[in-house]
Parts: sequence; structure tokens; C-alpha cells
Amino acid sequence: MLREVVEGLSARLAVNHLQEESIKVLEGCFKQYDSGIMGYAEADQRFHSDIILAIGSSRVIALTNGLRDTLQMMNMRAVTFRYPERIKDSLVEHGKIIEAFRSRDGMLAEQLIREHFRQTRLYYESHIQR
Repeated sequence: MLREVVEGLSARLAVNHLQEESIKVLEGCFKQYDSGIMGYAEADQRFHSDIILAIGSSRVIALTNGLRDTLQMMNMRAVTFRYPERIKDSLVEHGKIIEAFRSRDGMLAEQLIREHFRQTRLYYESHIQR
């Protein structure tokens, strides 16, 4: 839940820092996944890291890295990225986030990132109970 809040705010702030070339880099993460160059977990991590790096705050970078590296978060990623249907939904969610960046809509970018993390968490919780 903390990543949802921190990365949502970061997405809103990143809108002011992401140039078109940076947005293309975000898209490229998933093109590399589609082409088999990298796995989904790596593409997802690069995507989220690039957003955080765009705002240029060492404090937010350190905070996010600490949250990302928790055992619970690593377990959540390991579980959810095993399911092709979650990856498919996640790709759609990332595409919407990229479009929010492209349209310079910080509030929408924040809302979409938060919803993305919420969906991942809910998916994890529903599958971990099985």
C-alpha cells in the first residue's frame, strides 16, 4: 500500500519531467518484453524505476527502493507474474499510464499507478489464499 501512495505521487510529479523521449523509453520496456529480450518482472521494474528516476529526488528514490526490496513485495511480484492473465492486464494498465504521461495529465497518472498497484495487490491476495 505504501508503494501505491509513493509511486502514485511520483507519477504525478514525473509528468513535469518526462520528455517524449523518456516516454518512448517507458514504452520500450514492454517492447523488449514482447520481443523476448527481457522478462516481464524486469520490464516492470525498469518501467517503475524510470518513473521514479525522472523526478530526480534522491529521497524518493531511496524510499521506493527500500519499499520495492521488501520480502513481501518480492514475493508479491513472484506470485503475480507467474500468471499470464495478470501480465496481460498489467500490460494494459501500463499502456494507460503511458498515455496519461503523454497527455501530461498528472492526476490521471497518479490515479492509474495507484490502481495498478491496487490490482496487483488484490490479485496477489486472491491467489495466495488458494
